[in-house]
Amino acid sequence: AVVLESLDAARAAGAEACMRDHIAAELDVDGEGHRRVARLVDGTRTHAARREQEMHDALAELEALGAPTDMTRATLAWLTRLRAAGAPD
Repeated sequence: AVVLESLDAARAAGAEACMRDHIAAELDVDGEGHRRVARLVDGTRTHAARREQEMHDALAELEALGAPTDMTRATLAWLTRLRAAGAPD
């Protein structure tokens, strides 16, 4: 979620290519950083509905355990917005 959010913000600022290069460099362990970013972006959009359900399930489990849920709630909110904006199911 953070990668897509960062790329969206960078796009709005006219710096998407620079941000994509930076993220790819951070994720690059085998010369595949750009491919990894593309797969992450495409996969998140493609599977937003499934990931949204997974986050609902994770949230329920964390709540049952009495564990913190801040990041789970934030990720769930982001995936919900992504899907509402037209990500495929």
